[in-house]
Amino acid sequence: EGNITLKFTASDLREVDSCILYGNFNTTWRANATKGGIISGTQDSFVINLTNSTYIWNVQCNDTVGNSAYNLSNFTFSIDTVVPSITLNRPSHNSQVPRNVIFNWTANDNLDKGLRCNLTVDLVVNVSNIESANATETNITIGGFADGYHNWSVTCVDNATNTNTST
Repeated sequence: EGNITLKFTASDLREVDSCILYGNFNTTWRANATKGGIISGTQDSFVINLTNSTYIWNVQCNDTVGNSAYNLSNFTFSIDTVVPSITLNRPSHNSQVPRNVIFNWTANDNLDKGLRCNLTVDLVVNVSNIESANATETNITIGGFADGYHNWSVTCVDNATNTNTST
């Protein structure tokens, strides 16, 4: 979150007059900023303040005789500073478990459809890189536990490398 720099280079055989930043920064595709004094073939930029979301943008430039053009395609990017949340569903924390245990949790993220998770039992990572669909229960069965009480947790990471561990 915060100020984001969107870079572009306008080129024209004539002098570039101005460029307009278009994007869905306020949920609707529209012109957001205009910049004059563009030098043909030289990188320039717009700086815009944005929050966590996925955005589409493009730049339209015109020359001094009224010709205008966009880039051939739009650009898409995401801002994601929110860590995923994890809910441990089964078994109960610090509970006595049988030799074969079905671990069940739900990982939630603000943008990603899937997360990568590690299952840790008694402070040891037992299974890593488990694909967990966003807001969907995930089950993993692990066997060979000694009788007794065991602690477990799940650590998940989203595509922006935001990481969180269940409590």
